[in-house]
Amino acid sequence: MRNGVKTRQLWLGVLAGALVLLVAMPSYAFSSREAAALSLRINRLEAQLRELTGKMEEQAHRLELMQQRFERFAQDTEFRFNEIKPGKGGVKRRSRVRPAPRPAPL
Repeated sequence: MRNGVKTRQLWLGVLAGALVLLVAMPSYAFSSREAAALSLRINRLEAQLRELTGKMEEQAHRLELMQQRFERFAQDTEFRFNEIKPGKGGVKRRSRVRPAPRPAPL
C-alpha cells in the first residue's frame, strides 16, 4: 500500500504544479473557456487517480489474503506430511507387496 500512497502523492503534486502554472500565467494566456476546460480536465484526472488508487489498494489487499492462505496451506501440508512419516509417531504405511506364502509342512 505504500507504493499506492507514493503514487497518489506524486500525481497530486503534478496536479498542484499544473494549477500553480495556470494561476501564475498572465490572464491573457488563456481565455475563460480554456481555463474552464483545463480545470475540468484536472478534475477528471483527479477522479481517475482516486479510482485507480482504490483499485490498486483492493488488489494489494487481495494479494495479502492470498499470501496468508498460501502460508496456512503450506503449514498444514507440512504438518500432514510429518504425521505420515514412519518412525516419528505417525501413521505407518502398509507395504503393497504381500509376503510370499509359507510352504506347507512336510
